[in-house]
Amino acid sequence: MVLHLAGLKKLTSLFLKTKPYLLVVTRFLPLHKINLPGIKILTYHGICPDELFNEKWIPSHFVKLSEFGKQMEYISKYFKPISLKEAIRALKSRRFSSKMVVITFDDGYANNFHLALPVLQKLGIPTTIFLTIRYIEKQDLFPFDKIRLLKYWGVKGISMTAYLNNPIIQLDYQLSQIWPKYKHLLTEKQWEILRPLTIEEIKKMKLTGLIDFGAHTHSHCILKNESRETRKKEIAISVKRVKEITGQYEIPFSYPNGQIGDFSEEDILCVKKFCYCAVSGIWGHNDHYTNLFKLRRYPIGLYHSLDIFKLEISGLKRYLCKIRT
Repeated sequence: MVLHLAGLKKLTSLFLKTKPYLLVVTRFLPLHKINLPGIKILTYHGICPDELFNEKWIPSHFVKLSEFGKQMEYISKYFKPISLKEAIRALKSRRFSSKMVVITFDDGYANNFHLALPVLQKLGIPTTIFLTIRYIEKQDLFPFDKIRLLKYWGVKGISMTAYLNNPIIQLDYQLSQIWPKYKHLLTEKQWEILRPLTIEEIKKMKLTGLIDFGAHTHSHCILKNESRETRKKEIAISVKRVKEITGQYEIPFSYPNGQIGDFSEEDILCVKKFCYCAVSGIWGHNDHYTNLFKLRRYPIGLYHSLDIFKLEISGLKRYLCKIRT
């Protein structure tokens, strides 16, 4: 049995006037049988322990450990988890199916090693982690996490807008004027959950045979905010360092933020010189028409209970929202 989205329109429209309709749909329909003819790539960032789930400093793009386990079990049971390299081969050969799913993590949080890896190993799910090398080598928090913590501590004068719309060197300067004054408020627990991977942890993950690594720029700058020369350097240096640290010859790339307008055709041409593919933050699945350097993904975050997760990767969540509007 295969469910097609067009055939679900009448059924799903019955639930649109009530808030719980999303959960009702997931509980009564075999959503894993919905036929979206393309490969699904999921975007994760960090994993947090269940007891920290409600802490306001936990990023919204993290996932609760117990939910991550349920999500991976669901993928393992009803889909075919494959590596990013396998996905590219399948897309090039046009031998892909709607059951193929790729797991990716952006940034390179240490919790990928301590919390996510045991789940992935238990189920044998291959994964690609895109590294932002600068913070890994410096063992410093990512700038967006510093901004989030400063806001949590009630500090004014800097916001996420500063990161999204300014060159990274300008953001570095702003943070250098503010962060040292409040760094003492950082708890050991916050550091352990938000810190980046160490090089030793990366090498241990590589030895499992399940984990591949990719580049995510050197300093996690949003490319649109940088000069042409800086963009090229950010891409080239990040790929070079990932190769040196992991020993991988073939490297994929992930555009920071990765929405339409965050990277240009010139950036894509630069990435093509160094990488075999690139993923974006643009929502959707991938088929043989998809540009291999603009691969789409499904973002997974704190609000993804298993029911919402099922809706998300079926494509039905976005479909229902479109009908409602």
